[in-house]
Amino acid sequence: MRSFGMTLTAVLLLLSCSAWATVYNVPGDAETIQDAINLCFDGDSVVVDPGTYTGAGNRDISLWGKKITVASTDPDDAATVGGTVIDCQDSGSGFVLNFGETAESVVAGFTIINGNGGLMGGGLYIASGSSPVVRNCVIVDCSASLGGAIAVDSSLPTIKNCRILGNTAGVGGGALYINGGGLGGPLFDNCIISGNSAPRGGAVYSQNPGVPVFAHCTITTNTAETYGGAINCFNESNLILYGCILWDNAASAGTSQMLVGGVGLPTTVDVSYCNVQGIDTDIMVFPGSGVAWGLGNIEADPMFIEAGYMAAGSTSEQAGYVEGDFGLAEESPCVDAGDPDYVAEEGATDVYGAQRIFGEVIDIGAAEFAIEELETIEAKIRFRPKVISLRGRQKWLFCTIKLKDYKAEDIDTETVEFLMGGESITPIREKRRHRGKDLKVRFKMDEIRQLVGDSGKTITLTVQGVLKEGAVFAGVDTLKIYRPRGKHHKAKPHGQKCR
Repeated sequence: MRSFGMTLTAVLLLLSCSAWATVYNVPGDAETIQDAINLCFDGDSVVVDPGTYTGAGNRDISLWGKKITVASTDPDDAATVGGTVIDCQDSGSGFVLNFGETAESVVAGFTIINGNGGLMGGGLYIASGSSPVVRNCVIVDCSASLGGAIAVDSSLPTIKNCRILGNTAGVGGGALYINGGGLGGPLFDNCIISGNSAPRGGAVYSQNPGVPVFAHCTITTNTAETYGGAINCFNESNLILYGCILWDNAASAGTSQMLVGGVGLPTTVDVSYCNVQGIDTDIMVFPGSGVAWGLGNIEADPMFIEAGYMAAGSTSEQAGYVEGDFGLAEESPCVDAGDPDYVAEEGATDVYGAQRIFGEVIDIGAAEFAIEELETIEAKIRFRPKVISLRGRQKWLFCTIKLKDYKAEDIDTETVEFLMGGESITPIREKRRHRGKDLKVRFKMDEIRQLVGDSGKTITLTVQGVLKEGAVFAGVDTLKIYRPRGKHHKAKPHGQKCR
């Protein structure tokens, strides 16, 4: 009985702790981000208001291994992420996660700038077997000897939907340095890695046994002074590239995309459903190492909406990396070219927050091509007459379009159309009514009769169009269908029956 009582007490305590999870706001409840974290227990969270955070307590931030979330007020909103800035002022890293953090330790929705990690990790340093989740972050203008933006030392983090831009390393890995990981490896998912530079591995410098995974990443416009403009991996650092773009990277020694092997144990890179520039010319593989080309690989201009570039200037403020828009043009060969068997998680988004699979198949790269869906404004539609006679002599079907908060002059009249069964009819005349608030159009009744065909006794008709500002409107109205039987004849005198 005593044992049962102790067990029940422990369960109640756990439930109580869960129910008492606390949210600490910065700067409301604590002056610095670190101060707020120090107040937390497992299950708590820290929410950081927009603003720029500097100085002690706002750099080299540690979660102390706690299972907590540290986030901006809205990590899924680009404006909020861009406005919640950790400025390391060239002294220290943004976050140091080396107390065995797990996947329940989350950092989300920050822009980290001007980090200087010294030896490793200018923006983030993740070590000591930690496996936190870092998502929806932007890491810019950070530096270190290894891993200008992020250093992963014998750890297995998940870095998701992040943009890693314009960082530098003195030795290797302008963006990322990866050291080991054993049988597993860190996961970089839906990330843009661009504009980074280092002597070796302009984007990625990876060594020692492990299996780092890059899934649906865009790795472009990175530079190396010697080898591996995009990636330099060796000593059994067996990378997996899945659904990635490697394009427009550069290295003085000619290995613009990858340098594989050369030091230590043989290394293999598995590549599938990727778009790789210079498959036959820009990859150097040392004897004993190799690249395993799987299914679905292509080599074609990805057709970014606007590629990033390095700007020249007489001052450091004028020079530097200018981020582009790495979304895909509709004609891009990467659209619907990913793994046809890939199934996205419910609610998954690309690096820019768009629906991850917009078409039938996932796109290659971090950004999904998507057509922006505009909200349809409800319109009040009124037809006259309310009955369509299939043998009548009516020449016109009149339609009045009324839009709340809009006037007739706001409508692009050339876009107005009548829809039914996949067919459309455009009006032949329009005019404004009620002091310009409503729009009245007319359709040829003969064209309407042809579309009605064998419909039932009633029919619901749709009219739609576009406002001059670009918004779509649509409305419906229901009409009766009259089908006369037999031949028309004159009415008989009252009391006589028709035969």
